[in-house]
Amino acid sequence: VSQSRYLHASGENRILFDQTEIQKELDGRVVAVRAVIQDVTEARQAQQLLEAQRKFNEEILDNLPSEVIVLDHQFNIVLLNKAAEPDPSRRKELTGCYFESYCDAAGLSNASKKDKLEKFTSSAENKQSVSWLDELTDGSGSRRFVLRNVFPYFEGSHLKYMICYAIDLTDRRQMELDLESALHQTRIYLS
Repeated sequence: VSQSRYLHASGENRILFDQTEIQKELDGRVVAVRAVIQDVTEARQAQQLLEAQRKFNEEILDNLPSEVIVLDHQFNIVLLNKAAEPDPSRRKELTGCYFESYCDAAGLSNASKKDKLEKFTSSAENKQSVSWLDELTDGSGSRRFVLRNVFPYFEGSHLKYMICYAIDLTDRRQMELDLESALHQTRIYLS
């Protein structure tokens, strides 16, 4: 089995796939040679185009500032972008794992994991997107507000993917809280 390139009479480079089988007698004499030669140029070009498109799509997803996680129909991780998991080796390690592995890596409680899985299941069963606001507190006591969205992607009537993305609204939410506090202080002052 081999692959080779040749220059067609038209001046175009072509790719040939060659598979040769030699049949010998017990004494080593060649009694038959079968060869299959196939021009695979278009197939290779299509494969290269698909690979280039895949890399382009991954580049877009990896450079979004929002977390993007794609799960398969059984909630196994198909894709994590850089915002969801900055460490490339960790992203690779988590790909193919059940979603709870990502939750464990993020330090989520069992109640939080259960809540997320219920939302995913509800979204898939109702064939509708689901959104919610998470209030997260890190070890130093800092609060983050993250808007999470999940929507099911169906092929025909079969769930193919769950697409999850998150937008950090901490700055906006903090401004709202500051405004509410200022309004409350103003009401007290005016009373």
